[in-house]
Amino acid sequence: MNKTYGIGIPAFAGMTSLILFIVLIFPFEAKSQDNDSTKSIIDIVQEYIELRRAFDDNSESTKPALFSYSKKDDEDAIYKIDAAILYKKLDYTDFAIAPFVQFEYISGGKDRKEKVKGGLTFKYYLYRTKNSAGKIEPEVSFWKDFYSKRELFEAKLSFNPTFPNFAIPIMDASKVKFKYNGKDNRWVYGLNPTIGFDYQRQTGPKKKDDFKTYDSFASLSFTVKRYYIQFDLTGRIEREINPSVNYGYKYEGTATLYLDEKERSSLNAKFEQEERDDERKRRITLGLGLKL
Repeated sequence: MNKTYGIGIPAFAGMTSLILFIVLIFPFEAKSQDNDSTKSIIDIVQEYIELRRAFDDNSESTKPALFSYSKKDDEDAIYKIDAAILYKKLDYTDFAIAPFVQFEYISGGKDRKEKVKGGLTFKYYLYRTKNSAGKIEPEVSFWKDFYSKRELFEAKLSFNPTFPNFAIPIMDASKVKFKYNGKDNRWVYGLNPTIGFDYQRQTGPKKKDDFKTYDSFASLSFTVKRYYIQFDLTGRIEREINPSVNYGYKYEGTATLYLDEKERSSLNAKFEQEERDDERKRRITLGLGLKL
């Protein structure tokens, strides 16, 4: 069997993005020349760009993008990139559009992947009061795995409610920002549910790779955080509208230790398991996390 030593165009793009992310994330004292001289260049970039883990739904807990390296005896080293970039300046009172690009790269092993995904996610608030809110999130996207040669077009519609004043708050607690001044050193936690419908059309080099599905799905994230530490648990179930087809599920747990007060760089440990069409995958990942 021939070995492939090149990492390919998408992998190169991912590694280039990693270098860019590191350059942007590491703190430095360069200040902008705008009126607000206390803002660093990174603060300005963060007003326009969101960097996070790749997501199924934009309303998922915003875990840091993850970059990792692993090496076993007598085996090639494996590099992993799991990152998404969103442009977030098109955000209005009750409506928002966010173009995004996601990179999912695994350099070797049975889960080898060179996946790039691009699309648009929309947000519209159906209602918003002091004690509750509900938003719908349409999304269209296209991804291609340059290793398996599979391509997929996807369109989905999801609903995400929030009730922050419940005994267990219904909200995305991962978006809570501490001031790190000693006065807000407290535990913050929340449940973040989402339900919706999903259409997928996939093509690939093998006959089994060609299919289209109409899914309903439900996901639930639980986040608890306090200053530099954060824990996330996420579960998702998908079932095709055709009841004769098997359902799929996945769940994951992530532990995050932030290395700075603006929660940009971190150390992460992630466990995940998923199953679809009787195929089960389980992964453990340790790596560097970055978030804007």
